Amino acid sequence: MTNPHHQKSVQSGSRSAYAIIAAIGLLAMVARILPFATSGTSFAMSYGDSPRYSQLAHGIAAGCGLAIPTGQRCSGPEVLRTPGYPLFLAASGSLATSIVVSSALAGVICSLIGLQTAQIWGTRAGLIASAMFAGDLPSICVTSQIMSDALFQALIAAAVIIQVRAVYRRTWINSMAALLASALLYGLAALVRPVAEFLWIVAWVPVLFMTGWPIRRKIIAALATTAIAAAPALAWASRNYRTVGVFTLSTAGAVNLYYVIGAATMQEVTPGPILQIVRELGNGVGPVYMDAPASSEAAMNSRAIRIIEAHPVAFAKVMLLSALRIAIAPEETCLRSWAGSTATDVGEPWYRNPAERIKGLIRPPALLFAMIFQLALLGFMWCGVALAVKKLWFAHAGLNMPLIVLPLLTAMLILALSAGPQGNAGRLRMPAVPLLAIVAAVGWCVGATDREEVPIA
Repeated sequence: MTNPHHQKSVQSGSRSAYAIIAAIGLLAMVARILPFATSGTSFAMSYGDSPRYSQLAHGIAAGCGLAIPTGQRCSGPEVLRTPGYPLFLAASGSLATSIVVSSALAGVICSLIGLQTAQIWGTRAGLIASAMFAGDLPSICVTSQIMSDALFQALIAAAVIIQVRAVYRRTWINSMAALLASALLYGLAALVRPVAEFLWIVAWVPVLFMTGWPIRRKIIAALATTAIAAAPALAWASRNYRTVGVFTLSTAGAVNLYYVIGAATMQEVTPGPILQIVRELGNGVGPVYMDAPASSEAAMNSRAIRIIEAHPVAFAKVMLLSALRIAIAPEETCLRSWAGSTATDVGEPWYRNPAERIKGLIRPPALLFAMIFQLALLGFMWCGVALAVKKLWFAHAGLNMPLIVLPLLTAMLILALSAGPQGNAGRLRMPAVPLLAIVAAVGWCVGATDREEVPIA
């Protein structure tokens, strides 16, 4: 016979833990507003892409569509950046409002991942998941800048949270509705950052966990979720075809493949300054890097493929080091900008001149502390992920597989698609962090005595 006093104490403990998780979410929001509150607009606009986003938002408000207003006229259609984040900025009305809203979304996501993990696996796991995400310094710093990463992070995390809930819904209608909602979020994410155009690959995966569904319903659900997830990207690619004659979501993929990955591969073969190599790659293509027109997309892709085919070993080295970098490299650029210090990133791949880069990380002392804290948190997170994968591999009894497989698969896909030898590693890792925090928390808490599995209505 169940002791009613024990039941009441468990329920009271759960409510207390949920209140703490909500408080952690609130602290996460405040922490993400703090850099902007202390450093102002100059910091918020300090990243290289920020002014362009602001100009595009003004273009939308001026009736130019996704184009930059130039006096009484509008520039040509934008094909490098997608419309999601400029629309968000235009709807926000001001830079400050957009940062506050982005920070609030991060706080909500922090609470949701903690609460859902606690419901499915236990309060200890929920507290760890929310605390890991709340303390992620790249998320804290970059959310206070005019960059698309915080909005993208929120959309991806929300999509995965809804996917997990879909698996645990009691009726198939509710599960189907949740699946379609998550697919729509994946589709909208592709309009915020082009890297998400491939995430339709994971939109239908929850169908595999729908026990009791007939095969016909599973096929229909998989096709519907895939179509919804892919539709926004296809619609925007059609817009680009109508306006510039190229069927592409964005030229960013071709630019990164040729001028970032291709250039780093060539630098392995013929060492030299990366900027000089980029200029040489632009010969016969037109304006280089972010100024490359849509008409040069096919040429950039074909040239990049030829470089990879000609130098497969150098390419493999670049991508292996890039994957390592995005997984464990601490944030530096944004934190230096917040502190008013000069960044050491001059376009070179991160593994060039390591001594100079390490020397730059120990000045000022506050930056050194931030680096140590990030490395400790990353180590804790990846160890937890490894434990979760180990338990999953050996089919640990009672392990809720969807809670691990869905966020882990999505996180790994995002990291693989985002890996590159240049740029801000912490910023590129941001969308995967809340998902990895869920997996790591489960990894650390498998077998914990406070497990309280609660079905999701």
